[in-house]
Amino acid sequence: MDFQESDGMENAARRVAHLLQRPEHLEKVDQLRRKFTRQKAAVDARLKTAVQTQLDDVKTGLNKLKSALEEVQEIKGSMSDIDAQYGSCQELERHIKQIRDAHWQHSQLAAAVDHLKHIYTVPTVVTEANEMIQNSNLLAAHQKLHELENTRDELLYQMHKSSEDTADVRSVNQPLLRYFEPVKELSSTLGAQMWFILQRLLHTVRNSPALAVTTFRIIEREERADAYAEERRKNSGFQSPDRPKNWREKALSTIDNAVMNRFEGVQMETRDIDKAWLGRYLMDLRKIVVEDLVVVKNLAVPLFPPQYEIFDRYVNMYHKTLTSVMEDVGGQRMEPGEIITLLCWLKQYPEMMLADELTVDVSSFDPLISPRYVKELEEQYLHLIQGTVSDWMKRMIEAEVKDWWRTTEPRSNVDKHYHTDMPVLLGQMISQNLDLVQETSIDLRVKVMELFVTMLHEFQEKYEAEIIKFKNKYIAEGRREPVYFLQYMIATVNNCFQLKEYTGRLQDQALAIAETAPMSARLEEMFAELFEECKKRFEIIADGTLDMLCDIVFIDLDMFLADLLTKKWIGSSKAMDTIDATVRDYAADFKSLRPQYFSTLMNALQKRLVKEYVKALTTRRSVFKSQDDRKKAAAQIKGEGNKVADLFLGLHSLSKPASMKVLGLIAEVIGVKDTDMLDFEIQELVRKNTDMKAEHLMAILSMRGDVNKSQAKQIVARTPLAEETDSTSADGTATSASGALSNAGGYFSDLILT
Repeated sequence: MDFQESDGMENAARRVAHLLQRPEHLEKVDQLRRKFTRQKAAVDARLKTAVQTQLDDVKTGLNKLKSALEEVQEIKGSMSDIDAQYGSCQELERHIKQIRDAHWQHSQLAAAVDHLKHIYTVPTVVTEANEMIQNSNLLAAHQKLHELENTRDELLYQMHKSSEDTADVRSVNQPLLRYFEPVKELSSTLGAQMWFILQRLLHTVRNSPALAVTTFRIIEREERADAYAEERRKNSGFQSPDRPKNWREKALSTIDNAVMNRFEGVQMETRDIDKAWLGRYLMDLRKIVVEDLVVVKNLAVPLFPPQYEIFDRYVNMYHKTLTSVMEDVGGQRMEPGEIITLLCWLKQYPEMMLADELTVDVSSFDPLISPRYVKELEEQYLHLIQGTVSDWMKRMIEAEVKDWWRTTEPRSNVDKHYHTDMPVLLGQMISQNLDLVQETSIDLRVKVMELFVTMLHEFQEKYEAEIIKFKNKYIAEGRREPVYFLQYMIATVNNCFQLKEYTGRLQDQALAIAETAPMSARLEEMFAELFEECKKRFEIIADGTLDMLCDIVFIDLDMFLADLLTKKWIGSSKAMDTIDATVRDYAADFKSLRPQYFSTLMNALQKRLVKEYVKALTTRRSVFKSQDDRKKAAAQIKGEGNKVADLFLGLHSLSKPASMKVLGLIAEVIGVKDTDMLDFEIQELVRKNTDMKAEHLMAILSMRGDVNKSQAKQIVARTPLAEETDSTSADGTATSASGALSNAGGYFSDLILT
């Protein structure tokens, strides 16, 4: 207490010090004293009230405890009195045994009288119940059946209790059971009607939902009756006839069978009747599954007792039955399109079940077809499609070759470029097959794309071989047939352009597939390599066909090229005029090439023509001994070089290429009069034709007639060609920087002099 008093004094002192911090605050001392006096009086009043309330509550509690004690003592006395009275009742029990026996007999007689009413009316009630069943009044019919079964069971139970001998009970029960045989038949009739309703459950819930509710009310009643009968059997050993009925199990089994019959009712056509039999069949299955489960979810679930979990049960039954159906379908021999149809349906099945109408997740279920078998189907499809596409491509090439022998020109587009139907047909065939697998797994789509690009390579090899074979046969037979050889080869070149473009689009599609696949980087690299090689091969085929066209032109030009630089050529323009006319004639046909190929072919013709002219100049066909002859020959060479340039400039609308100057440079070497200027012209010729060799220059100098072999060698020695001669290997192959690689595309590189 001293500590509390001291602590209180300290707190009070701090409070007063806080309130009287300045001298002027002393004026408020009286006011503060009155304020704290009022606060103390209020606190004292609250304390007194609280203490008084607690005292009153304690007093009330003590009074209740006293009353409870008195009541407990009173109850204890009453219990003692009751115990005493029960003890005196034991003697009374022996005196009322006769009354108890009389009561039991009276109860039995009353029950017998009540049962007699039912016994006498059994035939009538059975007839009425059958009529009710026929009128679909099943609930009332079941009520009568229930009453009859109760009567029968009660009579049998009484007989069971009254006899200890089982054999006696069985012999006494036989007449009673025979009498109640119609009741058993009535139960079977009612059950058959209910099973019929359950077999058509989906129809019933749509059109007669009350009938479905009645059926399940009866089933639940029978389940309770089975439970009661089983309980009585355990307690008394009495077994009711026809119990347990197990109608719930029978009902669910009936529904299961109805589901199986539902699928068996879908007619599976054969391939002979309808090529699209599988697609139609799977579409029917999809329609059945979705429509039926929607009906169950929206109409049947509210009618069924919750413990049936009828929607989940239907989903499981439909999934199980579909698994069996898919096994049957997969066990048949299938065409490639049918395999894809099945694989697509299997992939779409989870999405179908997750639709808004159903929202069923089947991911936890076993797959309709095992992953191993799906892989087998995919491999089977790849094998079949490889054979089918291979045959398609073979027939396509055969049809293309057959078209080459036609006696009419190939088709042309709006730009008058020749083409055949083969690129479009090939593209359609590949696109249709790729579209077919669009909804399948990404793994199969990758494999199919890889298969097609591989088969495109095979197609290219066969296509190129047929082109070469066709060209050789055409030349071997004197170019008489086919009439439109040139036009169809032009179409072939244009076809290569279309095929290359389609391959590019196919490459984009393949890369898009690869992006969504596992290990996409490796797949993208693989597809890029395969397709680039494929596009390059189409370019090679096109270039090879252009070379073929070039060969055909020069077959006609060879006899006129042979006249160049001969005696009859000197002073005559006949050979070059004929060459000019021939090239122009062919160029008119070549206009049906696509512009890039026409340009390539014109460049090739121009270069080859100049090469042939250079070849004529270096094969010593003529020697011009006089300056006058050399001057005339140089002028003619220069003029014909310009004519060749003008010819191709007019056909191709290109600027004059520098390579066309080679003839003019050679003409200058031949026609120059001053031998001092000869070195200059030779240096210019060698400088602008880096693929030229010493023997080429020697051959040109020999045409002058005024330069002997020794002088020619001295002239060559003063040119860079002398260094090339020194660096030539023993087998005649140049090893200097002016070798074949650096001279590719020149006019002398492939010109070999003998």
